[in-house]
Amino acid sequence: METRYVVGIVVVLLVGAGLIYLLSPQPAAQAAATPTPESPAVPEATATPKPSFIPLVTPTPVPAGATPVATNQVAIINGGFTPFEISVKAGITVAWENDDGVLHDFSVTSGPEKFSSGLISPRQKFSRQMNAVGTYEYVESRYGTKGRIIVQ
Repeated sequence: METRYVVGIVVVLLVGAGLIYLLSPQPAAQAAATPTPESPAVPEATATPKPSFIPLVTPTPVPAGATPVATNQVAIINGGFTPFEISVKAGITVAWENDDGVLHDFSVTSGPEKFSSGLISPRQKFSRQMNAVGTYEYVESRYGTKGRIIVQ
């Protein structure tokens, strides 16, 4: 009979300790919920998710006055475009190849024609014939990196 009482007391103590733990405020939850001057509170519904892949190399923009690379191939590496700027003749097809291990896509934000690549899987290409003369600026949607094509 004494064993039953001991087991009963142990069960009551464990359940009570568990309830106290669950109902007590957690320090990490309080710290995350408390806004600081450096990081204002952002509602969960509007928070932008952080990318799980962080680029190892930040693409370096071509300095003003630099000569664009004469090629029709652009690689997507570490979230950026290499080369940053290319120059092609009208009617040439430009190909972007995803050399990263994650999906990428980009959209032309300014230029004679607007278009988007759609999702480009790793080791896949997106190609587009560039017919209209002008300068095309495009941006990658995941990291915000930019590229440029000059069609002559």
